[in-house]
Amino acid sequence: MRSIIDAVGCGDFPRLKIGIGRPEAPMEITDYVLGKFTAIERRAFAPVLDNAAEAVRTILKHGIPIGMNRFN
Repeated sequence: MRSIIDAVGCGDFPRLKIGIGRPEAPMEITDYVLGKFTAIERRAFAPVLDNAAEAVRTILKHGIPIGMNRFN
C-alpha cells in the first residue's frame, strides 16, 4: 500500500478489502496475513475472488455508493 500511496501522492482512493479471518493457532498476525493459502483455503477463495471482481465491475459501472450497498 505504501508504494501505491507514494505513486498516487495520497491515500485518498477507494479500496476493495477482502476479510481473511483470524488464525486458528496462536501465531503472529503478519505471518498469517502474508502466509500461503492451504488447499482448503484456495478452494474457498475462488468464489470470494469472483464476488470481488463483480464488486469492482459494479463500482466502475454504477459508482462506489451502489457498489458498497450491494457488496458490504
